[in-house]
Amino acid sequence: MFDRPTMEATIRHQSFFALASAALLTAFPAVAQQQLPAVDGPSGKLMFAHGGTGGDKWTGLEGALTVPLGHRFGLQLDGAAGGLDGSLGKSAFYGTGAHLFWRDPSTGMVGIEAGFARLDAMGGMNTYSLGIEAERYWNSVTLGGLIGLVDASTTTYTTAFGNFRHDPSPHFVAAANLAWYPDENLAVTVSGSVSGSRAAAGVGIEWAPASATSAQPSIFARAVLHDAVTYPPWQVSASISVDSQNH
Repeated sequence: MFDRPTMEATIRHQSFFALASAALLTAFPAVAQQQLPAVDGPSGKLMFAHGGTGGDKWTGLEGALTVPLGHRFGLQLDGAAGGLDGSLGKSAFYGTGAHLFWRDPSTGMVGIEAGFARLDAMGGMNTYSLGIEAERYWNSVTLGGLIGLVDASTTTYTTAFGNFRHDPSPHFVAAANLAWYPDENLAVTVSGSVSGSRAAAGVGIEWAPASATSAQPSIFARAVLHDAVTYPPWQVSASISVDSQNH
């Protein structure tokens, strides 16, 4: 069975409707669950991911740790590392992120996020992000959103054709994610995003078999259509979540 707070934490990186979601947080308060904490207790998630597009493929591990900060606040720490094999050759990547948020399980979530990622290709490139995120809950439906800024370091690299300089500029990012839970073991998502002048849209599905322990396995598949590529990217992931309490 899904631990919905843990699963929703994995889709916090998506939404055009972040500000709209935040505005809706007080629209329909649910009194019955008003006293539930933002986070039940410490929980973790570890995910193996493999995906690709065209001739590029990536494989990696992702992890997240979520802890309560008092009754209404929580902190999530993310980490990821893996390898890329394709048009840029073989290259390692890794990154980390943090989310500080207020959350009411009956209504929604508002928070801030910051992240860092590095790709060793092209002489090494560092990427930094800062954004505002929000979620709104309606029974079996969750609307998630993120808006923010992304910047990357300047890199200089050498090829057989000479020396090249890559100097990216800061750009605006926005993403939206709509998740539907038809039953307690299944989630279907539809997402869209804009990063600078590029746009993408995707669909995903996650299934979690019933578990009688605090360890919850699941499998996730996603397909994304990007305006800059010919072949749709795809991703298949397997994950396990461990909570401090059984649900």
